[in-house]
Amino acid sequence: RFASNFLLSKLYSVMLEESMPFQILDRLFREKYLSLENIAQQHFVSNRTVQRKLKEIMDILENYNISLNLKRKPLFVGEEYRIRHFFHIMYWQIFDGSNVRYFGLTQKSITGFKERLAMYPSCYRGIDQEKFIQLLALSLYRLKRGFALKEIPPGMTETCHLTIPFEQFKKELIMPLLRDNYLLNETSENEYIFLYYMFSVMTTYLPDEIPTELTMTN
Repeated sequence: RFASNFLLSKLYSVMLEESMPFQILDRLFREKYLSLENIAQQHFVSNRTVQRKLKEIMDILENYNISLNLKRKPLFVGEEYRIRHFFHIMYWQIFDGSNVRYFGLTQKSITGFKERLAMYPSCYRGIDQEKFIQLLALSLYRLKRGFALKEIPPGMTETCHLTIPFEQFKKELIMPLLRDNYLLNETSENEYIFLYYMFSVMTTYLPDEIPTELTMTN
């Protein structure tokens, strides 16, 4: 019999975070390297098993048009927006409210962002906020390490959020956070466009939450 506070999702997130593929990818993303022998010892498996897991990881990355190069940097080869998207999905799988990855963003800047967002009719739920902030933190972590968005798909430039225009999002929501984290001068227009696109597509709406004046009529 399970305890009344047992959550299957919590069990899943713990098992995933402790799995060998997750831990290998996490270390590679954070550029904290371990030798094949050390990984094998850490997980009490053979070197051959680690090699098989690396092959599985490469197959997964290939689904996102990303390749893994363990011989030289950059380790992850592919379009930067795809790399960020993959790791955002990976880290979000272990989110449970207490296990949050902010990748060095200051708590002050996160609190300020949430306060500013609350001033807009964005229809952003708490879970949507956390999801976007994790992507934002991950993106800035990559940017700090020299992995800027050089190209983005044309479709990203055509996205429009239901209630917040791009320039307002850029100047009033994102730029203060960048300033708090000393990244304002390093951020290109492509970065803002990518974040605005992700901000727009992450919003989840219920029918009665969509402003009447914005509801399309036949």
